[in-house]
Amino acid sequence: MFDTINLDRQGEEMVNKIEDPKILQAVFANRSTQLTGKNGDINEIIVPYSDDFGARPFSIRYFISYEAVYKTIDKIILTIGFLTLLVIVITLITMTLLVHFSILNPLSQIVVVAREITHGNLSQKIKLTTRDELEDLASSLNQMIERLKKDIEDLKELDKLKDEFVYLVSHNLRTPVTIIKGYLDSLQKNKSLDKEAVKSVEVISESTKQLEEMTESLINLVSLEKETEVLVKEPTDIKQILEQSVKRFSEKAKEKEINFVFEFPEGNLSKLKVDKQRITQVVDSLIDNAIKFNKEKGRVAIVVEEKKNYLLISIIDTGIGISDEQKPKVFQKLHRATSMLTYNYEGIGLSLYLTKLIIEAHQGQIWFESNLGEGSTFFVKLPITEGNTKGQPHHP
Repeated sequence: MFDTINLDRQGEEMVNKIEDPKILQAVFANRSTQLTGKNGDINEIIVPYSDDFGARPFSIRYFISYEAVYKTIDKIILTIGFLTLLVIVITLITMTLLVHFSILNPLSQIVVVAREITHGNLSQKIKLTTRDELEDLASSLNQMIERLKKDIEDLKELDKLKDEFVYLVSHNLRTPVTIIKGYLDSLQKNKSLDKEAVKSVEVISESTKQLEEMTESLINLVSLEKETEVLVKEPTDIKQILEQSVKRFSEKAKEKEINFVFEFPEGNLSKLKVDKQRITQVVDSLIDNAIKFNKEKGRVAIVVEEKKNYLLISIIDTGIGISDEQKPKVFQKLHRATSMLTYNYEGIGLSLYLTKLIIEAHQGQIWFESNLGEGSTFFVKLPITEGNTKGQPHHP
């Protein structure tokens, strides 16, 4: 690097070539000196060499390079990182496959069978040999399916017996009811009865009428549910059915001072090819309810609209309405639209259920809108088929 003799020649060019003062300081020191870089690594070691008399003939400057070390370390780190990533990937794949085949796949089989059960299909069975809790779960589910199948078969048999019982009882009631009606007709024509007897006959007649309606409802229930009822369809004037029904309930409406309002479209209205007797039963049921659940001095509006391919009948009352809690139950079997503890209305809760069955048997729809205390509107939608004809103009 330089000759030490030049150290005493101040200002000469040779001395000025030494740029780092730390190196000069280390050269003049009488001991080994380590020089570090900015990162703290030892970059140089300067070692003085002296003779026996203490004179230092020279110093040796050692340069240390970490490049090979760092390259080796980087290579080791990269190798470790790659191997670690590879191990993680292999572990994840192995765990995924293990979870899939040992847990997810068996679970998916259980879910598929459970979904089939919710759709009413009880013919599926789960076959698992995992020898763990999932196999126990599958076995329990298979046992549940078998119990459900047995319970359903028992319920079907019970339902069949119920239908047969209702059918037999209702049919057997027809004969005594008919006989009672015959004797009542004779008694009503008997002029020799006193006032008290006449009053008793009227009460018996009214009760017999209710019994007859209940009997027919039960017969209709079984036949419509089993779809054994054959609809006798013929071109029918819906307006005429509505008006006749209103006439039949006019006395009942007068007792509560209820007014009827008709809103029919102008011009001809299509005659629907329907079972006249059944549709009359539907109309009677809806108008009867509109009166029964109406308020004193209320109103019943009957609106008929003809659309492109269907007739829409709306029966609107100003009655007590239906609560949100009761709405889902309105068309259920044996449901009464109001609390029996609050209102003492007659009936066993079959009219609206039968009404729904009849409308659906005609490929129609029935629904309602109601607010508690603000009345109800029942809608009946009946399709207009190719067999329908145009009726005569009607002027209500």
